[in-house]
Amino acid sequence: MSGTAVRPPVPPVAPRIPSVRELHGRSETDYYAWMREREQPQLRDYLAAERAFYDVHSAPLADLAGRLFAESAGRTPDRAEESVGWPLSGFIYRTRTPEGRENLQFLRSRPGESAEQLLLDENIVGAATGYVEVGVRQPSPDSQLLAWSADTSGAEIYELRIRDLRTGEDTPDVIERSYPGVAWDTAARYLFYLVPDVLNRPFQVRRHRLGSPAAADVLVFEESDARFEITLHGSRSGHFAVITSESRDTTEVHLIPLGDPLADPVLVQPRRRGVEYRIDHARPVIAKTGPAGAATGPAGAGQAGSGPAEPAPQGWFYLVTDDGAPESTLMRAPADAPDRQNWVPVGCSAVAPARSDTRLLHCDVIGDHLLLTLRRGGAPLLAITDLDGGSVVEIPATTAAGSIRVFRAQDYDAGTVILVEESLIEPPAWYALDLATGERSLLKRREVPGYQPEQYRTERILATASDGTPIPVTLAYHRQTRLDGTAPCLLYGYGAYESCADPEFSVSLPSLLDRGVVYAVAHVRGGGGVRPGLVASGQPARQAQHVLRLHRRSRLAGRSRRARANRWRPDRIPRSVGGRPAAGRRLLAAPGPVARGGRRGAVRGLREHDARPVDPADDQRVG
Repeated sequence: MSGTAVRPPVPPVAPRIPSVRELHGRSETDYYAWMREREQPQLRDYLAAERAFYDVHSAPLADLAGRLFAESAGRTPDRAEESVGWPLSGFIYRTRTPEGRENLQFLRSRPGESAEQLLLDENIVGAATGYVEVGVRQPSPDSQLLAWSADTSGAEIYELRIRDLRTGEDTPDVIERSYPGVAWDTAARYLFYLVPDVLNRPFQVRRHRLGSPAAADVLVFEESDARFEITLHGSRSGHFAVITSESRDTTEVHLIPLGDPLADPVLVQPRRRGVEYRIDHARPVIAKTGPAGAATGPAGAGQAGSGPAEPAPQGWFYLVTDDGAPESTLMRAPADAPDRQNWVPVGCSAVAPARSDTRLLHCDVIGDHLLLTLRRGGAPLLAITDLDGGSVVEIPATTAAGSIRVFRAQDYDAGTVILVEESLIEPPAWYALDLATGERSLLKRREVPGYQPEQYRTERILATASDGTPIPVTLAYHRQTRLDGTAPCLLYGYGAYESCADPEFSVSLPSLLDRGVVYAVAHVRGGGGVRPGLVASGQPARQAQHVLRLHRRSRLAGRSRRARANRWRPDRIPRSVGGRPAAGRRLLAAPGPVARGGRRGAVRGLREHDARPVDPADDQRVG
């Protein structure tokens, strides 16, 4: 023999150390619970072995990886980057990434003034550990205080503090364990905040009185059902703290009047399985005048299709709900009587029941306008209406096959909001949208050094699923790449929990397109891109059929069946106790059985794993 064959490295095997725990009346053995002890030498040795194994296997790709990294880095500005400013309570707030730093600074200034006030520097907060993730940074109603929280360990446990913006110093108030989500009372004497349980599920709302110890904080609300987690925010109007309990397809809302922070939470409507509703608040406004000249609320608020309604002293709640409307519809109720019997439809030509092809996702009340977030034909869309749902002005993306979304809309009285548009080949651009006219003006476009968007093309096509449903697919490719089936295709899809994969620009994508690869994003039904029928029908296996159909489609899979690759990397694969198949796994596994030659490879990645144990008898958990 001329030499000894070199054996490939053997992948390391993590030690299996049984640890038994009791959950929901069942015993579960976790063989890797020991990994929670991050400082133990055994874990460090194992991680080092994993890294060494990776380095050996990836060594042949080192040159290519270096070139790809250099190309992406070359498209990133080497100077400070600053966000668009947004108005709130007489200030303009913004963020900035200083040159040579990785984390943000949070700043503000007065309109028309150049002098800035640095409110929070994440680089300083994370200096001790080298890591920082800010959970909240919420100015008080009087703009004199800042509630902010940060995780500096990566454990997603946020220490909550209060900063006096007149001095720049933090007060003695410290809450060591919190979860993102806060609401100030009107007088800025109390702060409501979220608390996670041992499994990091946000399940409590507590009330902190400024200047008092955290041990004295009052439990205001607790979600005892482990299938649900809660969110907390202050309404844009400044009148209510909104507590939403949510599972996969069910919600329930409680409200606390911020002018009376010691009041008990008020239930809007008891949860009913399979029914979701979300609310926003409109302050009392003079929209119409009754026969005697009295100020009234929006027309028809007392009864669908009626004339002027009685005044609502506390204003109105606008509700987006799927109760009887799979695509969701818009309803309204007086704020002092928000229970279900007082909900009345808001007639709006942009949403159901007027349109069956449009999903209503959100309704933001801003002054005397409603800003609706919609989805039509798989594409995002915005619409402005008056408080009665009339005078509709639709705001589509101006870029081909692009996405549009609300970036900032925090000031109830501003009259404008900030939008962001982008596509797979167009960098983000921020616009100010005038709610009175529907006009938008460009504020900023992301700088990408050396990038020439005119060299690329993007479009949205339709692939027909096995049941006849058209599934949108967004493509991006170099202008010289021929769409005749000979080009390799990298196909991305995520199909669960109504999480949409809207087109986003990435500085690394041009490197792929420059090498002749077609990039495709499949907006399958489980991801909420088309309609909620997949989830509502109880047939989640269909999402795999949609992906297989996409795989075989001639324009993507190729007429010559040569040189093509598919990428299947869901954003996360939820796991459930008892081994129930997770929705994400169906999409992940879909390309597996495709005939040989139908694909060249599959990248099955995991970015986030929600391993929260729940009762296996029920699947109402949040994904």
